[in-house]
Amino acid sequence: ARPASRAHLRWPWLTAALLTCLVSCLVSAASPAQAKPAPAHDEVLLLGSSSVLGALGHRFEHELERLGVDVRAHGRSSSGLARPDFFDWFGRAKSLPLSKRTRAAVVYVGGNDAQGIRLRGAKERKHYKAKDRWLRWQHPRWAAAYADRVQEFASTLCRRGVRRVVFVTPAAVSSPWLQRRLIRIRKAIGRGASKVRCAHVVSSGNDAVSKARERRRGAKRLRGPHGTHLSRIGAERLWRRMGT
Repeated sequence: ARPASRAHLRWPWLTAALLTCLVSCLVSAASPAQAKPAPAHDEVLLLGSSSVLGALGHRFEHELERLGVDVRAHGRSSSGLARPDFFDWFGRAKSLPLSKRTRAAVVYVGGNDAQGIRLRGAKERKHYKAKDRWLRWQHPRWAAAYADRVQEFASTLCRRGVRRVVFVTPAAVSSPWLQRRLIRIRKAIGRGASKVRCAHVVSSGNDAVSKARERRRGAKRLRGPHGTHLSRIGAERLWRRMGT
């Protein structure tokens, strides 16, 4: 990727919380006006569900590369932290090819996790007092179990040398049922990440596609055809909202 110019780094949205987390380990200058782009050999990981492979991931990749950072995306459709029997992100965190160039990871999960948690053996069943291999969504310890998984995932990456693990909370969706469940997931992500020294949480701005704004501003353009993934316009607005 080509290094960004100084003009790029003067843009107000570069003071966003996401970039504050990343730039702290990618640039050496004290202020955006004086900042220099990170060396081209530094890299950031994009990890998560199908959104990482779509418009959201492409926008993040584009903007990070403007900072002169190499980006490697690892996404898996329909995946999250609730169902390691479908895709094991915990095992993936242990096997991802990392090096001294890997300075940060941006994680986008949660949109597929509004369901029961598949427990990984007798130890977890005993810990969460579950009768079988599932911790149902209605179980009183569901949120605690999900927060524990966020903590475990971030801790694994941190122990392997990733300096910053940044969780971006799931953006708002059109389904009222899923949107209500995402509130619980966002809170659990925050609790889990708060227990890990190198982990940070950035809010996606969950009212960005609310029904009120749809009526006033035609915010349907922010979503893809199924109402769950952000469109190109929605991904761009989400990136910019992080600086407001």
